[in-house]
Amino acid sequence: TLLTLLLVLLSPLLTAFSPERQATIGLAISAGYGGYYRREQWTPLRVSVANSGDDFSGVIRVRADSASGIAEAEYRTPLELPRGSRKQVFVYISLETYSRALNVELVDRAGRVVARRSASLRMAGREDLIYVVVTESALGAADMTARTPGTGAVYQASWRVEHIPAMAEALLGVDVLLVHDADTGALSAEQTAAIERWVLAGGHLIVAGGDAWQRTTAGLGALLPVEPRGTVVLESLDALAGYLGLPADPLVARTTAVTGALKPGARALVMQGDVPLLARRPLGAG
Repeated sequence: TLLTLLLVLLSPLLTAFSPERQATIGLAISAGYGGYYRREQWTPLRVSVANSGDDFSGVIRVRADSASGIAEAEYRTPLELPRGSRKQVFVYISLETYSRALNVELVDRAGRVVARRSASLRMAGREDLIYVVVTESALGAADMTARTPGTGAVYQASWRVEHIPAMAEALLGVDVLLVHDADTGALSAEQTAAIERWVLAGGHLIVAGGDAWQRTTAGLGALLPVEPRGTVVLESLDALAGYLGLPADPLVARTTAVTGALKPGARALVMQGDVPLLARRPLGAG
């Protein structure tokens, strides 16, 4: 009948004009070390993606623009993102002196841009210091920028364990890495190896003790200057105050300190009675 014929003819037309289902992707980026980078060194760019739409297959495309607005470099890395999944991907980039803007795009296999974000970066000078504090403490990160040991400025970034790149070259821009109240047992083998290679190349790793010492040292035992054995409660840290050149009064308080034996080659910089408060061990150039 005519009605049947119309239905048959309309069916392919309705299919042709139905809206195409696309991936719906949330995109967030974190560039460099708190927004800073070192010239001509590998800089980590952390890309976090979440897909609430259809499966996505394509690439992450990163474009670094110079101050003149001219594209300086382009980086690509493949990305497979099934529906309902989340991923964190590191892209490692190297920037020149006047690079200041990063444009990050997710491009599907058809060449369509489905998400984009941008970030600004500033170059740290040769005399500047970059500190990174890795912590999961509810109190946040300790401020290490109050004292400037050199002639340059001091910049600080706050990371969590999962933010540590798995490539040692991407850590070379960091002068000091402080780990405090963070579960280093969650470090991957690649992350641990990257930290060790960074230390051997000259990096300065500081690992804090205290009540959270077990989780903080869980994945870094081989790099520590001591073999942790337990804790002791101290009534004062006046020896530490003397070492730092600070008044003793603020450090007269009950404090949990880690006890342990010094490893070969390590030495105690500060002792509170028979408890080492600050110990150091050289490892390679670090």
